[in-house]
Amino acid sequence: MKLHRDSLLSLIVGGTLVVLLPLLAALQYRWLGQVSEGEREQMKAGVQNTARRISEDFDQELTRAFIAYLSPYEKLGDESSFAERHQRWLDTAHDPRLVKAVFLATNNGSEELSLRRFDPAANQFSSQVWPEELSSLPSQLEQRLKAARAAFAQRPPQIPPAPTLSPMLNGDLQALVVPITRFPQLGSGEQRPEIFGFAIVQLDAKFIQQEMLPSLVKQHVDVNNYALTIISRGESKKVIWQSAARDFSNPDTTQPLFGLRPSEIRNLMRNQQPTSNTVTPRMPAMSPFAGGGGGGDNRGWELRIRHRAGSLGAAVAQVRRRNLLISSGILLLLVSSIGLLMLSVRRAKKLAQQQMDFVAGVSHELRTPLAVIDSAGYNLTKGVIKDPQRIAHYGSLIRKETRRLQDMVEQILEFAGVQSGKQKYELQPTNVNQVISEMIISSQPLLAEGGFQLETNIASDLPAVMADGPALTRAVQNLLNNAMKYGGENQWIGITAQAVASGKRNEVRITVADHGLGISAEDQRHIFEPFYRGNEVRAAQIHGNGLGLSLVKNIVTAHNGRVTVESTEGKGSQFTIALPAIAEEVLQASPMKTTDSIRV
Repeated sequence: MKLHRDSLLSLIVGGTLVVLLPLLAALQYRWLGQVSEGEREQMKAGVQNTARRISEDFDQELTRAFIAYLSPYEKLGDESSFAERHQRWLDTAHDPRLVKAVFLATNNGSEELSLRRFDPAANQFSSQVWPEELSSLPSQLEQRLKAARAAFAQRPPQIPPAPTLSPMLNGDLQALVVPITRFPQLGSGEQRPEIFGFAIVQLDAKFIQQEMLPSLVKQHVDVNNYALTIISRGESKKVIWQSAARDFSNPDTTQPLFGLRPSEIRNLMRNQQPTSNTVTPRMPAMSPFAGGGGGGDNRGWELRIRHRAGSLGAAVAQVRRRNLLISSGILLLLVSSIGLLMLSVRRAKKLAQQQMDFVAGVSHELRTPLAVIDSAGYNLTKGVIKDPQRIAHYGSLIRKETRRLQDMVEQILEFAGVQSGKQKYELQPTNVNQVISEMIISSQPLLAEGGFQLETNIASDLPAVMADGPALTRAVQNLLNNAMKYGGENQWIGITAQAVASGKRNEVRITVADHGLGISAEDQRHIFEPFYRGNEVRAAQIHGNGLGLSLVKNIVTAHNGRVTVESTEGKGSQFTIALPAIAEEVLQASPMKTTDSIRV
């Protein structure tokens, strides 16, 4: 009763879990979606912050170069100050190699600019032809010079049209350009500002591409997960640098760089106020840190970052799919565990019922022969039976019931040995003809007593098999006993043994057949299970414990063989044991004696 309650409770718990699993799966899917969306936003914010830090660090170095060489920009006409400016750069720069050269582009009253380069060793400027990398700059500067002079010549002086005279951050040429101007002093009578040329700070493109940018990226970005590129924002859209060959047309984030940091410029202006005798016109669009007039962010480069998975959305989707697979695997494992639990409960219940049936059957099987033996022994002891023929009959009866008890005890002990794993079989070359012959001889009294007709068809030259002789004998004996027990009114039994080629090996097949009750298709799936007895057998009240066929299967399996059954209800059954035959070379190393087969 307790077992039934435990089984029912387990089934209720298992059924409840099965019902709750779909709800759990739906909640988990929704939760993973929310987690993935939050992770995507977090990754997006992180990559934007990373791009901003790279831009700030790079632009800070440009600002230092501007402060060192190009401020205050209204005093750039004093060439003697460039030695001090150069030393300031060496003292403040993180890496002075960022600046490749410093130039002054001036004119002699005309609009054609001549170029001079600052020599740090001599602390002076010397004439220089325009470098190839700056070859496009003279025409641009000359146009700006002409436009500025035209604006200053008006009454009152006007702001030059864009591009203004503010610092020019040329991303394509990787240079800083500032106009050299002079504003009228108070009381001097001069009314117009003058422009004499431009100061140019050329940056080292090779150093930026090979050392500065890789170092910044390594400091801020995990290049195993992200790819970066920096392109010019000018018309050329030239690639300045990239960490890997990727399509950056749809980046996860973009950030402008190659500009001046306003905070650094403001600090500079606070420390370097213009003298009281100079007048600086109010020119809002010409602030030192603006890249040009008109407002807006016109820094020279653009940083683009893209996840190596294709995008942040794709990366998050991959993680989500992985999490879904893991969680689905866990749910599947849980479902499997519940299924196995329910199956185990069902099997345990079935096994418990079979064991109870076995105990009841064995109790009855033991009680019957013991009662017969006790009764016969009592009558013989008390002298109730004095007729010699009846005494012999009683002796035969006691012997029969004793053998029945012995067979039952041996089956139970062998089954216990198999279940405990302690049952061992000593396999050696065995003569199958001899095993069958000895089994038939030992079964003659039972066959004769039951009036059975035994028909044999045993090949005389069966090959040997690797077997434990006594165990194989018990297996065939069990099949024969079953044929006698379930043979019904048609008391015919057939034994066949022959060698058969099966695939790549030869087999010895031993078949025991009867024309008895037969076995239903449903029962055939279970008859080799321990304690199992078919419905027809129980209905016919045929004594047994349900261990015989289970022991046959265990013995045959231990001999690397197989046992099969073919049966039709009401027409009989035949059981076949198939064992692998031994090759001739093995037999030569282990000669055996043979015994002629007996036909009955």
